[in-house]
Amino acid sequence: MGYLYLSLGSNIEPGVFYLKEAFRCLSSVFKPVKVSSLYETSPMDDLDQSNFINAVCCFEIPSVDPFSIMKTTKEIETKLGRVKDPLRPKGPRVIDIDIILAGDVVIDTPELTIPHKSMLERNFVLVPLTEIMDENEHDFVRYVECIKKNRDQIVNKVGVFEV
Repeated sequence: MGYLYLSLGSNIEPGVFYLKEAFRCLSSVFKPVKVSSLYETSPMDDLDQSNFINAVCCFEIPSVDPFSIMKTTKEIETKLGRVKDPLRPKGPRVIDIDIILAGDVVIDTPELTIPHKSMLERNFVLVPLTEIMDENEHDFVRYVECIKKNRDQIVNKVGVFEV
């Protein structure tokens, strides 16, 4: 048994609806444990787009099969209407579901990297993640230090994720 942390993001209206639908779909597959508040964040990389609504969810999983988890998250993204634009891979999206942590799994392949390869540079992941993590869990102290280092990134709490 382990814990699965997933980051959810949307910047196409109604973004909160898409996050709730993603959480509902994920909860039909994985056992929900905790969900962070909702945060509004500026886009990174591709700056010519609307702000994002982000959250992090924690699920209890009996075993960790990272590729099966990735398949599930991609199927949910597709179900909710996500279409990847090859010309704008970091562009606007209905829903984005990223695997942040999956138990004690460490994997680095072209298709999947766990822990998420960019999480330490992304306060839109770290702020909601540390909100729901136990302080003794994983690299909590390191995550808090990274939040301070990324202080130029604005992450505003905008509400409770009502599930």
